[in-house]
Amino acid sequence: MLDPLIITELPIGINEGSGIEFNGSQSIWIHNDSDDLPILYKINEQGDLLNELELNELNHIDWEEIAKDNYGNYYIGDFGNNYSIRDDLVI
Repeated sequence: MLDPLIITELPIGINEGSGIEFNGSQSIWIHNDSDDLPILYKINEQGDLLNELELNELNHIDWEEIAKDNYGNYYIGDFGNNYSIRDDLVI
């Protein structure tokens, strides 16, 4: 088994990166899991923080995933449910 290759460190604000999606312009959108503000972080391939996008209008319980469709729309999966107690799972 090969050891993982560390390419770069993530910025300090990203302490529990959960979802990650390539932007297509040599940048990446990433977000933290639960216990953080509803923020998307835009970083480059070297791990430098380029932008923070606060999405305060969205509920943020346990974000798990981010995806992009062919039209450039992004979707965030707020469906973390470690103890099977949530009934408000959303994308």
